[in-house]
Amino acid sequence: MEWEISMNLNYRYSYNFHIWVYIFRIAKYINRGSGNMDYERQVEEIVKYFKTNEKTEDKFKIGVEFEHFVIDKDSLKTISYYGEKGVGETLKDLESLGYKGVYEGEYILGLIKGNKNITLEPGSQLELSINASMDIKDLEKEYLEFLQDIIPVLEKKESRTNDNRVSSSN
Repeated sequence: MEWEISMNLNYRYSYNFHIWVYIFRIAKYINRGSGNMDYERQVEEIVKYFKTNEKTEDKFKIGVEFEHFVIDKDSLKTISYYGEKGVGETLKDLESLGYKGVYEGEYILGLIKGNKNITLEPGSQLELSINASMDIKDLEKEYLEFLQDIIPVLEKKESRTNDNRVSSSN
């Protein structure tokens, strides 16, 4: 029965359900013989919870998150938050393109535009989250719009860096 539950329901419910089934499998072996755990009842309760919250196919949606590391092309080192070429300034450049800044004090930590949310992750990593949609083409459109916004900003920063390298070598 355990195998049947995890195989038949895994495709219809979140990955978390599959994990919970395995947690209860492990707990079953840990508590074997102790009488403290009714494994079958707990699995039934989990299945019931997911079935009562199940969406019909016409309401299925998918959302995505993309992690982006901003790196220097020459050194391949990540770019700091601080400074003219920093990720903080990159976020401010995007803000000038219609994104709404999310600030903590004077520091910009994220952006929002339409269905797109950009947040700052550890290591000055940018995470782009696109709200759930029923059509994957909508997600693609949002992601391509983000790339159309950020690539020119990054290229402009790179060209300024190259201009500074050329002028300092003369």
